[in-house]
Parts: sequence; structure tokens; C-alpha cells
Amino acid sequence: MRIANYLAENECSVEGPSVPDRDCDTWNAIKTDLNYVVDCWSKNSYDVWEESWGKHYFNAMVQRRALMEGSKFALSVGDRERSILYQVS
Repeated sequence: MRIANYLAENECSVEGPSVPDRDCDTWNAIKTDLNYVVDCWSKNSYDVWEESWGKHYFNAMVQRRALMEGSKFALSVGDRERSILYQVS
């Protein structure tokens, strides 16, 4: 959720008036989170309320949304390799 919120709050989009570059702080912050999601999405985790350990549909869908939005953003900054990685993870 942090990734989606960060993109929305900073009005980062492919259609925006200016395309950010690969070295921008926004991309570096998002990339770190997305790389973590790529590494951990298939592992067990706690649910939203941190009461139950296991695989949870809500967590998986939030992670998927982050990867899909991150993929679009990666493409907008010219990082095609990461864009593809985020799509196939």
C-alpha cells in the first residue's frame, strides 16, 4: 500500500507533464520496496491485523497492485528490465 500511496501522493504517473529520470529519489525509494516485494511475495506473512500467520488474499492483492503500478513507473523512467521483472513476479 505504501508504494501505491507514494505514487499517488507525489502525483507520479506516466501521463504526467514531466517524466522523472532513473536517478530520482522517488524511483529509488519505490524500487527498494518493490524489490522486497519481488523477493517476499510468495512467503507467509501476517494478516493486516497481525493476528494470523500464513498466506492472505488481501496481502497478495496489495502486493500485486504495487508490482503492476511499479512496473508502469519503471517503464516511465526507462528501466525496462525492472518493469518486466515486476510484471512477471
